[in-house]
Amino acid sequence: MQKDGLKRAISTGNEFYYNSFRRAILSHYYVLEDKEKFLEECDELIDHYKKGKEKKSEKYLYDAWATKFDRLQIWGDRDKAVAVIHQMGDYAQQHRHELGKAVVNFCFGQVYLDNRQPAEADKYYRLAYSELFRKKEYDRALRAGFNLMAVQMNLEAPEKGLLISDANARLLKQWQAEGADVNPVTLMKQALYRFRLLFQAGHFDAAEAQRDTMANRCRDWWHINTGCSLRRKCGIAC
Repeated sequence: MQKDGLKRAISTGNEFYYNSFRRAILSHYYVLEDKEKFLEECDELIDHYKKGKEKKSEKYLYDAWATKFDRLQIWGDRDKAVAVIHQMGDYAQQHRHELGKAVVNFCFGQVYLDNRQPAEADKYYRLAYSELFRKKEYDRALRAGFNLMAVQMNLEAPEKGLLISDANARLLKQWQAEGADVNPVTLMKQALYRFRLLFQAGHFDAAEAQRDTMANRCRDWWHINTGCSLRRKCGIAC
């Protein structure tokens, strides 16, 4: 089925569908824990987008490269993972890809976070966050923001973390204003980080209010997605 979809995507020249099917194949090899096939597929995808002239090719290229890095990190192949970052960085520098440089900074942040070097991670995540936000790469920018908040908690700097939480809230508002249907899990993650930062900073009243807001949102989400609101209107207890 995936191969049929890929052939169709190639024949129509639709890069979105091509990328979607190729990434589905990547996921297939990852689930099977076929590391060799996974890395081969990553390299083929990277080579494809290096040659691409479509508007989205740059984004898809660095998404594929970052996926390769991420999986190598998960597998514990740290030296190979860092080598991938350097390859990505050299290519981004050579082709003046600002998005590529931002993704490189994000990946270096990951390396330092995994190595328990939060101060270094903070530096790279901040560089990535501002550039990804500017490029409207909201999904990865949010990931950088969440990791930055975690870093601030690690550094016992909750007030700085709350500033990042404020920036993330603005990002989410802008993303939604542009028509994005943001996953409720992402919204809850944002709220949870803010609660933890407020508590760590000693703003207990604000933390309690944040907790209550989170609980209400959870109930609302549950009612919307299970039909509880409708049953309640009909006089049936949830």
